[in-house]
Amino acid sequence: MTTALAPGGAWRAEQDLLTEPVRADRAELEAILHDDFVEIGASGRRWGRPDTIEQLVGAPSLEAYQVELVALRELADQLVMVEYEMTTAERGLVRRMSLWTNESGRWQILWHQGTLC
Repeated sequence: MTTALAPGGAWRAEQDLLTEPVRADRAELEAILHDDFVEIGASGRRWGRPDTIEQLVGAPSLEAYQVELVALRELADQLVMVEYEMTTAERGLVRRMSLWTNESGRWQILWHQGTLC
């Protein structure tokens, strides 16, 4: 297993997804977000892949944040759960979880949820 395909590659991909260059790049987002991607927002709203891509490209900047990895669990072959905490001045602490899959030689995010604390 190469480093990029190891479970830690999912955490690196998650961190990349938090950067403005990736969030502003439609082609990169289309490559990173799995075709079946779903996000459940803090409001409870369900976001699909097209809505998420439009939202990120339209407003790629994030306010200053700190992230801390809580857990990285390999749930099945090439399926990893990433759990982390993000802290910002505006929202405070948000617990986040994502499922990443590697079906095509690249980590893709399949599901994400953020919960305000």
